[in-house]
Amino acid sequence: MQIARQWISAQPEHVAVGYPGHILDDAEAVAYFEGFFDWYNHKHYHSDINYVTPQQVHKGLRGKTVKQRLSQYRAQRLRHRDENQ
Repeated sequence: MQIARQWISAQPEHVAVGYPGHILDDAEAVAYFEGFFDWYNHKHYHSDINYVTPQQVHKGLRGKTVKQRLSQYRAQRLRHRDENQ
């Protein structure tokens, strides 16, 4: 828990929202970190894994997600190019 607390304390405010600054007991720690780890693993996009969530990686969706994004990006660039000619 100490390592997780140190990591959260070092993050920008938008990440550490709701962090009480100190934890009084194990129940308070569990309550806070259950929510934090849910956010971290299911909603937070990680730059080291191509801006997908760890959940997407564990489900085997990383490649599909990145490929889909790239396809959308290329299509948007073509639309933008065509509109500006």
